[in-house]
Amino acid sequence: MHIILSNEEFFQEILNFGIKTNYIYSSLITRMGVKPPHPKVVVIVIAKDEWDGHIALFDLFEECETRYKKQIDQRRIRYVCCKDLEKARLNPNLEKANFILMADDDLRDAESYQELEQILPFL
Repeated sequence: MHIILSNEEFFQEILNFGIKTNYIYSSLITRMGVKPPHPKVVVIVIAKDEWDGHIALFDLFEECETRYKKQIDQRRIRYVCCKDLEKARLNPNLEKANFILMADDDLRDAESYQELEQILPFL
């Protein structure tokens, strides 16, 4: 028997199959007693000098820790430095990025990024 589906129905079936597969894998992992790893938070830093980008990021993290009175889990953060917006646009990590930091003097403080409390992985 051959069933012809529209593109929308076909993509919905693929999505349903992915959801079922994730459910089966997660239930098997749970039954085996294995905890899945926490997802990584991907941060893209845009700075002309890579060291300036790292310094700006760590300064921002220190300020967030002080502001929210929680310690950031550094092991769950993956950061990528790009020299400009064009490099960031071409970077494959862009679609995984949870946060983009412009290492500009005007945009380095935690008050500029209120959403960080929900994005950053705290201990």
